[in-house]
Amino acid sequence: MLKILIKSKLASLIDALSYGGGKKRKKKLSKAGLIALFSFIAIASMVSLGSFFWLLCNSAQAGIMEPWTVFGMAISYAFLFCIIGSVFAVKVLIFESKDNDLLLSMPIPTKYIFISRMIVLYIINFALESLVFIPCIILYAVMIGFSFSGVINLILVSLLLPFLVLTLSTLVAWLISEITSRTKHKNIVTIVLYLTILISYFVFTITTSAKGAIISTDIYKKTFIFWWSASAITGGNFLSLLWFSLVSLIPAVITFVLLDKAFIRIITTNRSANKKKYTGNRAKSSSTYFTLLKKELLKFFTSPSYIMNAGIGSIMCVIFSIYIATMSSKLLPIVDVPGFEWTANLIAPAIVVICAFMGGMSFVSAPSISLEDKQLWILHSCPINPKDILMAKLSCHIIVCAPLTLVGSAILCIAYKVNVGMSILVFLTVFVCILFCDYVGLFFGLKFPKFGWQNEMVPIKQSLSTLVSMLGSMVFFAGLGFASYHLSKVSGYLAILIIFSLCATICGIIHTYLISSGVKDFDNLKK
Repeated sequence: MLKILIKSKLASLIDALSYGGGKKRKKKLSKAGLIALFSFIAIASMVSLGSFFWLLCNSAQAGIMEPWTVFGMAISYAFLFCIIGSVFAVKVLIFESKDNDLLLSMPIPTKYIFISRMIVLYIINFALESLVFIPCIILYAVMIGFSFSGVINLILVSLLLPFLVLTLSTLVAWLISEITSRTKHKNIVTIVLYLTILISYFVFTITTSAKGAIISTDIYKKTFIFWWSASAITGGNFLSLLWFSLVSLIPAVITFVLLDKAFIRIITTNRSANKKKYTGNRAKSSSTYFTLLKKELLKFFTSPSYIMNAGIGSIMCVIFSIYIATMSSKLLPIVDVPGFEWTANLIAPAIVVICAFMGGMSFVSAPSISLEDKQLWILHSCPINPKDILMAKLSCHIIVCAPLTLVGSAILCIAYKVNVGMSILVFLTVFVCILFCDYVGLFFGLKFPKFGWQNEMVPIKQSLSTLVSMLGSMVFFAGLGFASYHLSKVSGYLAILIIFSLCATICGIIHTYLISSGVKDFDNLKK
């Protein structure tokens, strides 16, 4: 029974990424295609992290820093990366899963339900950890080398670290669930707590960059968990491994035992917020388009999952811009890559690419069609022009993402003293880049909708449309950044105008599709 529950939950996670359209539609991507897509994402992530660990290993080879610091940073990155990826997964999977009532009604021991979900979470955390560990292990083995005892300790640390992550993420998720079940402002509390975790992770990764690795060595020595695990791997220290094992396993066992005993009470607790008091008011009429737009905005701002997954890029754009602005005097001299040099022509295109790339992490429009799901028939049955529905979803993305992203670009323009004419062009180009992400998201959302979900996290975070639109936008802007560097040698205006033209052209093409074939595709959904 335990094996069946684990396989069922893993299968549902995999199915969440597959095509989920209507009965007349077949899956567009085979399993081989999905494997290829995720392999590309994993390789791209590991290559990006690998360049960072290569710098650290070089510093360790040169004697600038101690070898154990390489794995100290790798373990801390993996730890925080897993926390970000699992806190709300734990909250949804353990405390707010939609299939709790169904499973409890079956002759299944509740202990099996709890254990199966913890095993699934362990597998997810181990996979996230591997994205960080694999490039670090390969580079460290080639450039520095492991001892036999170090290899044994590495395997054990890799298996133990997810327990430490699960303990902390479970306690945090439990705390969030208990707090939100006792407050009228559940969404606000959830968003604030999630932002606190995310900003802490962001600040940590920035302050422990390659240039600051030497300074942060003392911090890692004072953080015993990272020191014990890193010294166990690089020095073959079995005593450090013992301490790390105790710290990882004892809290995990205590937490899981307590949670197992309280599992029935937790999942049967009504966690809905206090009922609202409705008062009679005169209804205000508005056009169909504005009514649909209000519906989209209400759906977005009343869903913490929607806000913190689909809208986080714009929030991070402001935070990242503030950090870059405060470090403006230090960041330009840092770039010491051979053949690369900052010029006045490159600053404005760099601002555009940075803001566009961060904005590309927001994908409000991508899951908007999938989120209709069971309510889609209402839109089909009402005398509403499908064009208004699609335009309302596009407008919601712009309203949510444009203000914060443009604020981020304004901060950078002021910090780096970009002239007025160029600043205006930067704002216009950043806005067109937001439109690009908007149109691309809705295009893939219409082509690859995901219906039949049990939790809204599935279409928001785990659907193919959100993955392809976000990844596609970020890769596109990364490519534009590379092209802009070379074009800026001729003219900064030319680089920005080309970005503007490309994004505007693609937006125009997709807009033409949406008001013609896109309307027909929307009418055919779930028919």
